[in-house]
Amino acid sequence: MSQFTVMPFGFTRIKTLKANEKLVAWALQEYADKQGICFPSLQRIADDIGISKSTVIRSLKVLEEQGFIKRHYRKDQSNVYELDYSVDKYQSSRCQRDTGVVSERHQGGVCVTPEPIFR
Repeated sequence: MSQFTVMPFGFTRIKTLKANEKLVAWALQEYADKQGICFPSLQRIADDIGISKSTVIRSLKVLEEQGFIKRHYRKDQSNVYELDYSVDKYQSSRCQRDTGVVSERHQGGVCVTPEPIFR
């Protein structure tokens, strides 16, 4: 039987992230506790999602540069990652402001950002 996991909704809509970066974010979320803290090794992340370790490193750099994670380096251990699910980061990248009535069928819309999912 296969297993399914829910990816935080915000990551799927962020246009500034590439597919591998979203997968790395998903992998981190899988290990994160309720505070968004996790510490999987680079090789563990690579093995989990089927990409190279160097791709994981590049993806983590992008996630950190864009403010989705904070990386805390530890000597001789895996890094500690702090995930930031702030609404602000998702709001600008995934929601268009209400443009008013576009057609008879579309009467305008409201942008709603769902709460992040934590285990």
